[in-house]
Amino acid sequence: MRELAYWTATELADAIRAGEVTSLEVTTQLLDRIAADTTVNAIVETRTPQALAAATAADEAANDAAGEVADNVVDPAADRELGPLHGVPMTVKEAFNVAGLRTTWGEPAFAEFVAGWDATVVQRLAAAGAIIVGKSNVHTMLADFGQTTNDLYGRTNNPHDPTRTPGGSGGGGAAALAAGLTYLEFGSDLVGSIRLPASYCGVYGLRPTAGVVPLRGFQPPDAPSPTEPSNSSAADHGSQPGSKAAAESKAAAESAGSPTSAQADSPAPAQVASPVLELEVPQLSVVGPLARSAADLRTALVATGGPVGAREAWRLRPCRRTRLNEFRVGVALDHPAAPVTSEVGAVLSDLMDDLARRGMQIVDSWPTGVEAGEMSEELGFQVELFFALYGGDPNFASLGEILDHERRRMAARERWRTYFEDVDVFLSPTSFTAAPPHDDRPYDQRTISTSQGERPYTDQVFWIAPASWLGLPALSMPAGRTPGGLPVGLQVMGDRHADDTVITFAELVAG
Repeated sequence: MRELAYWTATELADAIRAGEVTSLEVTTQLLDRIAADTTVNAIVETRTPQALAAATAADEAANDAAGEVADNVVDPAADRELGPLHGVPMTVKEAFNVAGLRTTWGEPAFAEFVAGWDATVVQRLAAAGAIIVGKSNVHTMLADFGQTTNDLYGRTNNPHDPTRTPGGSGGGGAAALAAGLTYLEFGSDLVGSIRLPASYCGVYGLRPTAGVVPLRGFQPPDAPSPTEPSNSSAADHGSQPGSKAAAESKAAAESAGSPTSAQADSPAPAQVASPVLELEVPQLSVVGPLARSAADLRTALVATGGPVGAREAWRLRPCRRTRLNEFRVGVALDHPAAPVTSEVGAVLSDLMDDLARRGMQIVDSWPTGVEAGEMSEELGFQVELFFALYGGDPNFASLGEILDHERRRMAARERWRTYFEDVDVFLSPTSFTAAPPHDDRPYDQRTISTSQGERPYTDQVFWIAPASWLGLPALSMPAGRTPGGLPVGLQVMGDRHADDTVITFAELVAG
């Protein structure tokens, strides 16, 4: 049996409700492991007194519920108190507001910012019974998809090989899951900042359909806010355009390199009345869960999804398949624009052979008319446009160029929509490589050494670009290990709002 530190969140919640373990026991052990860690440096802020108090309360609620069952007392209200994550200690990315903890984005200038209120996802996770014990490390201003290091908290190392990166910008959360330092994590993803760390650390990570999970409270730090904003749409998307926070975020991102390298995760500023925002620029960055199982991803997504103030009307579209052999699957395991390494290719080929033996139907590859090699460039344009709209270079592009780009994006989205009428999920590598070594060189000087030669650092963006550019749901799941023991990720992508289909497929693959 697996060590308790590596149970899934769903398993742990079931055990706590059943009285097999206590939340206080598990939370105490987790905080002790975090304090004892000297290698990974994944968790950088903790709230020990609050977490232990919440764990004690969770155990009391579980005991009360168990007593009512023993006495044949039916109390629906009491049952609702034991949420799907009841008593489960977890972490969130440092960029989310958690009342009483610092929100710095790894930037020393914001070292004294202490959040006065909880992000929406933090509120919803707590309502589901989860206990937020702390925050995971990030790259400075979230401005790198490949590294997690900053001057405030230092570098996060990959638990499978400390000389290698866990990915970025939120490598701390994925590394914590792999190292037994959390049971569930919530992160963010623009340029792969959930999926790449999940791939490099051998865990599950979901980028939900754009707009499914609210962004409120995921924002660059500004003047400390003692109270929570109202539930207006302007409060749901982060900092105000033109604010010090937005300017700092843009400046830090620009200093890191090209638009597809920097701004790996920066959130959308406030939604304001502007016809330009019909381009869905605020939907570029999304927030979503990282976990040890696909079932945990679903639990976390159901707990956090839905618009602010209208959650009762929101539901995931249920998957129409129940068995692996019912799925119609598109597969692309390689591409000349970003060829996978031989080690990654071998792992993915072996997995596809196994899934074929289990009855999976491979019916297609790339959608007709999709130029796969152009999508990472299109994503780069979209990210730079995002920042141009909020205090960046006003001459970045002409209106005609922006409209042409949006027409291409909508045309590509339509091609993928048509594709998903006949195909349930699209499978690809999450990255062309397993976790690369740490690299502190300036961004434009970085390369990745492989057995086939040196590769551009930006090749990491190729496979994650379609979902980011088009706002589609995509997850990374463990596919296997290289001969050197490094995890390899399989990306599973689906149609808009088909998040449950993507998760269900991953569940069936894992068995």
